[in-house]
This record gives sequence, structure tokens and C-alpha cells, in this order.
Amino acid sequence: MQRAATNSPRLSAIQYAKNNGPQRKHNELVLAFCQPAFLVEPSNTLRILDVGCGTGDFTRDGLLPCCVPCAKIVGVDVTPEMIEHARRHSAHEKIEYELLNIGGDVTELLIQ
Repeated sequence: MQRAATNSPRLSAIQYAKNNGPQRKHNELVLAFCQPAFLVEPSNTLRILDVGCGTGDFTRDGLLPCCVPCAKIVGVDVTPEMIEHARRHSAHEKIEYELLNIGGDVTELLIQ
């Protein structure tokens, strides 16, 4: 995956993890709206992409339970600190966390 370059101010991963309650509630609403998309036949090859996964807590605790038939969730974020935090604190055998700027070339992710 490519390194992300950004000049915008960001919260540290620890600050974000402690203060992401409003974002989490929004994520839950969006997930409830999109829930029919997850009603598919179980598949060992289904992969789900979580763009902007941040600290990974919602990826693991919110998204993963809704994606039981999936083989893998790939959580991507533009911030290296968020990805490292996710790998340390939100690890799961069905989740990979990768650094990726979706505004750039994502070819490598697509061919994996």
C-alpha cells in the first residue's frame, strides 16, 4: 500500500478512540441503512472494504458482526497512526488494516 501524504490537522489515534462516539453513532445509522447489502449467501471469497477505518474499533465491533459470511474485511485509512492503533487494539483474524490514500492510485489494493 502507498504511504499517505496529508497536510490537514488530525486527532491522534488515542484522542480519536476516546472521542469517536458521535462518529460511531453515525456509522451505526449508515450501517443499518446499508444492511440489506449484507444479506448475501455465505461466501469464503467475499471481501469488504472499510474506507476511513480510523482506529478499527467500528470495523471490528460494528461492521464485522454484520458481515458474517465474509472471508475478510480490509480496513484502510490515510493516517499511519490510525492504522497502527487499529492493528494493536482492534485486531481480528478476519480483518486486515492497511495504509491507503483512496485519492491516489489504489491499483495494488484492487489486484490483491
